[in-house]
Amino acid sequence: MKTDLSLTSLASRFGQMIAKVDGGELQHPAVDIALRLVTDAAVLHLADLRAAAGGSAQVYRAGEEFMVEWPRGGGFIDRRILSTGLGDAIALHGGVALRANEWSAAVQVLRTVYGLADAHQVWNQFILDGREWWLDHLPPVLMGHITREAVFQPLPRSALARRARLGRQS
Repeated sequence: MKTDLSLTSLASRFGQMIAKVDGGELQHPAVDIALRLVTDAAVLHLADLRAAAGGSAQVYRAGEEFMVEWPRGGGFIDRRILSTGLGDAIALHGGVALRANEWSAAVQVLRTVYGLADAHQVWNQFILDGREWWLDHLPPVLMGHITREAVFQPLPRSALARRARLGRQS
């Protein structure tokens, strides 16, 4: 099957996936987590997606926001602020870590839009579409970071805690 890579089709397919997750069409919170990490949290690298929903990922509160944080390797970490939908899915699932059968269930949902049989191809196409969509919604420095073109280290949690503390004192 030939994949159409025009920007219009990329935006359309990614828009369909956003509609599925936002429309409550997904029947399992694990599938919601896997897809929302891309649609809501802009996790746009397959290794980061696996790590963000892996056993080493941690969910925590920083001030008024909830975060998911995961190791990236080489001493780097990454984190994202959780959207309400992503946070709700994580709470329903009992954590962010996904099992192999849950990744497979997410692939089945992606196949309804992408029509590709190979799971790796489906994820790569979904992430490629996400990159094109997020390119219009994020500044270049953040796109460089989330696509691993120009990675930077997020602030340590202690700095987030100080920021939250100072914000309450104002």
